[in-house]
Amino acid sequence: MPSDSLGLTIDRELQRRLPSASDNELRQLAANVEQDGAFFESIKVWNHNGKRYIVDGHNRYDVWINLPEDTPVPPPRIEEIPFASKHHAENWILLHQIGKRNLNTRNWKELVADLYDLELEREACEVSQPKNDKNTGGQCENLGISLIPDPNSRARETVAAQIKTSPASVARAKATGDAIKAIRHLNPKAASDIQAKILKISEPDTIALSKSNDIGKGIRNLRQGRKWNDPGNNGAGTPPSEDEWKTQQRKTIKTAEALSRAFDDLNELKPNVSHGDVQDTCKELLTVAREWSND
Repeated sequence: MPSDSLGLTIDRELQRRLPSASDNELRQLAANVEQDGAFFESIKVWNHNGKRYIVDGHNRYDVWINLPEDTPVPPPRIEEIPFASKHHAENWILLHQIGKRNLNTRNWKELVADLYDLELEREACEVSQPKNDKNTGGQCENLGISLIPDPNSRARETVAAQIKTSPASVARAKATGDAIKAIRHLNPKAASDIQAKILKISEPDTIALSKSNDIGKGIRNLRQGRKWNDPGNNGAGTPPSEDEWKTQQRKTIKTAEALSRAFDDLNELKPNVSHGDVQDTCKELLTVAREWSND
């Protein structure tokens, strides 16, 4: 770890507002920094009560503190941003993330759901304070405020104005975002795969899955290429019958035979054809393999 640790503080409540980076993303960022010999982006902090809290750049900070002690890479720049309160800092973090271009639709909707909840907290905070002490600076932080919307809540309209979209779009985004968060609570990997569309499921089905009694079974169905609510031939935890085992075994053997032939053909073709031709041949052979496995 470099001797200059920058004197920064990580607040878990602020950090949870940010999408977490995968191990591969962190490794890639570290490789880029070492190759470039510098951090091109600053770490943004909020100076509050003598501490500098990171509001943007947690990944850059993580890379910095894990560089070798003798690294020639200079530390990242520190940029201070003033906020009236933690609520304002959280609001800025979410808006800053929502404004990024590399977000997919479902990432965006989860962040919008967080922003909506934060606005509900702010409204509840105002209501809970004496009239002569209403300070949107977040005087009622950490009071365990309920997020049950007030019938007169203007949170949807406030968020819509902040992110320049319609209240109806905010409502739809919150429904999907809340569903992904509910799934993430039980299965973080599945939620990330749904966001990245590795698991194929529509947004209405994502909402329905999040409200089901067995989210785990729904995820298993998706990973097996079925609809999340497909009852299947077997209940969760029920072993397949002997006939089902034999059928699956025959399909596996057929697929293995097809792949074996594919490799033989590729070994013969490789010296004489272009990479693209090899790819096309492989795809054709795999298509045949899939057809056989479904016989």
